[in-house]
Formats: sequence, structure tokens, C-alpha cells
Amino acid sequence: MTDDLIVNKLIDRIKTAIKFRANPNQICIESRISCEAMLKLTYKREYGQVPPSITFEKLKEGVVKKGVLPSHIVSLFDAIQRLGNKTAHIDEHLTDRSISEALVVENSLGNICNWFFNEYLNIELSLDNLYDNLNESQNSILINYEHLIRSALSDKKLEIDEFEEILKARDDLKIDFNEAIKIESKICHELLQVKVNDIVKY
Repeated sequence: MTDDLIVNKLIDRIKTAIKFRANPNQICIESRISCEAMLKLTYKREYGQVPPSITFEKLKEGVVKKGVLPSHIVSLFDAIQRLGNKTAHIDEHLTDRSISEALVVENSLGNICNWFFNEYLNIELSLDNLYDNLNESQNSILINYEHLIRSALSDKKLEIDEFEEILKARDDLKIDFNEAIKIESKICHELLQVKVNDIVKY
């Protein structure tokens, strides 16, 4: 397979990862796979071939040695590697990744893609092009936001960290204000038996 075909296949893979932005576990796994693919392509360009069964860490170390990977991008690869590994190798409590962690992964992936395609490969790729499937996942985003609100209010109290996560989710997931209010009002009425127009002001 030619490098051009591999790059196009990688772009499709990244679009798939972003499509799962409302599913924290899935975006963490898919983003790690996409990042490993970018490291392999970079390693191949720098060294000529990729050793079989090479690990994510060794790929990263090899690329860093060539001096082509900026330090701030290394830290983004580290974040996705860490959260991807935590998702794949689940703990004894079967802990799911949080929306906040998913947002870290999505933001890191976007910045890595900007470096990889626009700076390293010198391909003019707008990050907007990676969000082709965004509308298809909007329903999932709202469902995920509803789960976040339910979880935060399950004990009928809203802790400060839960409050901050709701604010961040609203902003980073770009949830329509009216849709957010509708979800919050419904769940507050259901769980707390109170009428709330805006959970942020409640």
C-alpha cells in the first residue's frame, strides 16, 4: 500500500475516532490507535522501515531521537497513550473513562493531527474536515450529557467538581444551550422533584 493510501486510510480512522467523542471509552481507544498509526508513519519516513511488534513507547522514543517531534506534541501523545492504555487494561472496578478525559483526548488528538498533517507531512488539512461525522454523533452527545447529569445528581447533591464537569461538558462538547436546559430540567424534575430552568444557576 502506498503512503498516500495509508494517509487517506489514517484520516478516515481519525474521523471514526472523533465520531465517538460522546463515548469516552471508545474515543480513548480509537485515538490511541490513530496516534500509533501516525507514529508508525513518522518512524517509517525517518528510519525507512518499522520493526515488527514495536511498541507505542519505542515508536515514540525513536521519533523523538530524530528530533522531529516537538516536546509539546510528545506530551499530547503521552496523554492519549496513558488514557488509551487505562481504557484497554481496565481496573478491578471496571472504571469507565470520564467525559473530561474524553475531552482531553479529543483536544490532544486535534493538536497532534495539526502537527502531523500540516507541519510534518506539509499537507493542508483543515481540522474541520475531520469532523465530517459530527452531526451523526450529536444524538449520542446529548445522551452522554444526560448520563453525566444523572450521575452528578444521583445522590441528590451537586458537588463542586461535578458542577465544574457539567460546565466543561456544556462548553467543550458544544451542546446547544436550549438542549442542555431541556435535559437538565427533565432530570432535576425526575430526581429532585423540583423545577429548574438552568442547573448552572440552581
